Amino acid sequence: MRSDAPRLHRLAGMTMRAWACALLVFVGAGCEPRTTRFQVVDYAPDGRQGRFFEEFDECYYARQPDGAVDVVARRRGCLMGEAEEATTQVIHLHGIWRPVPGDTAVESTQVNATVSYWIVGELGGIALEGGGFVFSQENHDRDTLTGTVESSALQPVRRIGRGPSPFNRVELTGKFRAVHDRRRTIRLINDMRMQFGPLPRYESPPPGPF
Repeated sequence: MRSDAPRLHRLAGMTMRAWACALLVFVGAGCEPRTTRFQVVDYAPDGRQGRFFEEFDECYYARQPDGAVDVVARRRGCLMGEAEEATTQVIHLHGIWRPVPGDTAVESTQVNATVSYWIVGELGGIALEGGGFVFSQENHDRDTLTGTVESSALQPVRRIGRGPSPFNRVELTGKFRAVHDRRRTIRLINDMRMQFGPLPRYESPPPGPF
């Protein structure tokens, strides 16, 4: 990416400095990421949309005994200057089933993974949760997993500390390159779960009038 490609912009309307330095908007969005890169499209209640890109410098994965795959990407630190608040972003993909080209019908509107996006600053944090369609492939040595989040829909579910949510209703997509590390994968997931606590119990919506 050209040296003048990234430009840093604060997220409009956000009052917490932790959120203000959390994401980058890249002018050179067409450049292919070398490692792990996600895009967030935020839909505000008034119809406005915000589009943001972020590259993650850590990404690990582990396979569970039942065949499920966990992928965790993390980015720590703030790129807006040393005076800004430190922020940690973690994305967790939990694959429920894996599509097989030629055998499984592949459609980006399907849901085969749960998706969690955690953002933690010094004043608080937000956890966005949802589901999406993730395609991944492991290399021959079974130590690297590359994949794509074709689609996912998330919304704020849990909060800690003070401050408003930086997002409303979010679509998250992107590409990742994860190295096999079961210990780090589990540690990062458990650390976020300890901070935010368990997911709220799902309650079915009330029945309609008919």
